[in-house]
Amino acid sequence: MSHTLRNARLSDGRTVDIGVAGGLIEAVSDHDPSRTGGDDLAGWLVLPAMAEPH
Repeated sequence: MSHTLRNARLSDGRTVDIGVAGGLIEAVSDHDPSRTGGDDLAGWLVLPAMAEPH
């Protein structure tokens, strides 16, 4: 099953759509306002997890 997070803002200021499948990011593409479905993040900032992987 895949899911799309639309209209997400990255730390560099770009607005993107993020495709997620199986709990992993599978695609990041420029935001396309004509896309529907998924969740609209309304420009919210998306950051990597603040966790130490060790």
